[in-house]
Amino acid sequence: MIIKTRKACRLLFVLALAAAPAIGAAPRHDLPATPIRPVTNTCFGRTVVDNYQWLEQQKSPEVVAWMKAQAAATRAALDSMPGRAKFSAEMQHYLDAQPYMIGDLEMAGDLVFYRKRSRGVNQKTLWVRPAAGGAEREESPLASNPKAASDPADVHTSAVGIIPMLKASTGLA
Repeated sequence: MIIKTRKACRLLFVLALAAAPAIGAAPRHDLPATPIRPVTNTCFGRTVVDNYQWLEQQKSPEVVAWMKAQAAATRAALDSMPGRAKFSAEMQHYLDAQPYMIGDLEMAGDLVFYRKRSRGVNQKTLWVRPAAGGAEREESPLASNPKAASDPADVHTSAVGIIPMLKASTGLA
């Protein structure tokens, strides 16, 4: 299985290189303007001006509208790239060649934690199983499972830090 995965990765790399000239020929799309609103802070006796501190308020209606405009502009730019749809479909074919992909393996005592992405699913979820063998189980839907969200297509999660946290909380670090 590792050999097949390596061959698929090499093929994807070659396909990406082949598609690069076509993608580079896409028309330029300008992103919506980002207002500059200087905020002055003093940190350790030094004055620092942050022109974009207002973007830190991610629930603000203005910031939400700005993010949606950025996402729409990005989607338009990606969708206009010649050959992108075909390339994307071919990549998805290789990504879905196996029933699932496993990565980010970590040992914690007598347990193995790993991230698993099933065919047709966009995000990996966190799984655990005994190191000596046995049944696997999906871990903490709230921490790592995008299916727990009301609209999984809009949710992107990361397990970065979850495995070390689980190790520390169980005393297995």
